[in-house]
Amino acid sequence: MSSLKKAISFVSIFLFSAIATAYLFLGGFVLGKNRTILYKIANHFGGFSLNPFKPIGRIPSISISELLQEDEAIRLLEPEASDGNVNELELIVLNQLIKTRLPNVLFEIGTFDGRTTLNMAANIGEQGKVFTLDLPPDAISKTRLSLERDDKTYIEKSESGSKFQQSPYREKIVQLFGDSAEFDFTEYLGNIDLVFVDGSHSYEYVINDSVKTLSLLKSRGGTVVWHDYDTWNGVTNALDYLLLNDSRFNGIRRIRNTSLVILLL
Repeated sequence: MSSLKKAISFVSIFLFSAIATAYLFLGGFVLGKNRTILYKIANHFGGFSLNPFKPIGRIPSISISELLQEDEAIRLLEPEASDGNVNELELIVLNQLIKTRLPNVLFEIGTFDGRTTLNMAANIGEQGKVFTLDLPPDAISKTRLSLERDDKTYIEKSESGSKFQQSPYREKIVQLFGDSAEFDFTEYLGNIDLVFVDGSHSYEYVINDSVKTLSLLKSRGGTVVWHDYDTWNGVTNALDYLLLNDSRFNGIRRIRNTSLVILLL
């Protein structure tokens, strides 16, 4: 009987998968949220891009030692990573980057549990500020652009920024809520030294967040860092597209041995 149940279960899964695949390729791909599934299929069977505009163009890499000329003393808080966080090496790189570049005003897109936010606040100057924007759970079904399906895991949480709520660095953090595709960034335009982009992983949102990010930076230049390159296909395809099609992103580089991409202006 158990063998029969397993067979029935397999046939059910097979039929469902076949119907879903037919839907995807016969019209379902027009929805942004479904194109992310195509990115995953392509990555699984060969890693090529299904970017609808341009073929993939790999982002050149830069070593950590090239980026950070000297070791800087940093504060490393909450070093143990959980799903959705930057890993420990990435956290160290971010903290050292802050110590090297000395940004005073930072903006983060995608708060999640606030582990990265907390570390950024701990490593900026005494008068520094970190603004962090997160999509509230009740807005999941009302976003302007399509989310990556698996984004919901990181949006639907008990508390946004739980890692910094009871921290002495909390006073340096300004917590914001909204959809980055509709959020009014007016008061932050031209006022930010460093932006960390780690919001929705969908192709559409990464394009949106990346382009808007440039207008946030001060006229004298600044730094943009993205997370999850070569980890999420939406992120990878969006940044590859910007590298090939928008001259403002010609200088982006992947930080070797991490999923971080950086643009120094």
